[in-house]
Amino acid sequence: MVCAAVSSLSDKETLRITCLVIGWLLTLVAVGPSSFWFVWELVRKGKARSVEDPNTVIPGWKQLCQSMGIEKDIKVKVYPNLRNAYANDTTIKIGQPVLDSLNSVAIKAVFVHELGHIKINYVLKLRHLLVVILVGVALATVMLLVFTYSAGPLGSSLLMCSALLILISFMGIAMRFISWPDEYRADLIAMQYVNRGAVVSFLTAMAALRKMDVTRDFYRHPSINKRIANLGWSQKTRFKKWYFEL
Repeated sequence: MVCAAVSSLSDKETLRITCLVIGWLLTLVAVGPSSFWFVWELVRKGKARSVEDPNTVIPGWKQLCQSMGIEKDIKVKVYPNLRNAYANDTTIKIGQPVLDSLNSVAIKAVFVHELGHIKINYVLKLRHLLVVILVGVALATVMLLVFTYSAGPLGSSLLMCSALLILISFMGIAMRFISWPDEYRADLIAMQYVNRGAVVSFLTAMAALRKMDVTRDFYRHPSINKRIANLGWSQKTRFKKWYFEL
């Protein structure tokens, strides 16, 4: 039945449908996997347990925050099933499996890494990036509406496919040049407060917990191997590696 319906369409109509399908498939392939696992982690993380006194997890917590120039009160929440750690403006979220699998020095490395994200306003940068992407989506939608009547069905489909490809490319490039360097910076900040071995331990442990391939780059993060190599790069090499090498 489907084959009969497709065969009855004109060549232009078939090409129009093909363009739309390819555009959405590319969108799902580019954004879907990372988004899926990110959402899946958050869905199954379990109910949070607020840590009333972070010193029970990280001794000298207040002094650590002050030494990093972070004056605001940072809350700590522990989730029973989360195999990762996240930070926003005021809260660090960490999984109990992470705490159970690391020693005290490596746990400190995790927290300093997340505090590093807060220090360099990582979340604010991502919010600005999201605004730019949403504006791009809005402009692409307006363009589609404007050209739909003048370009005809085939032209509007090609335009939509082009807009999707442009947005996907922009998102990938923006994350590559904003998210990756900030991840490297947070690792380096952690190494200022703990030894290199502790940072390597927490990175490899996170990869094991999340069953990550240490050689694979991800949408928001460079590979574990690149992050470990970053700890030994010279300052001159870092700029080249962060911005000019994939």
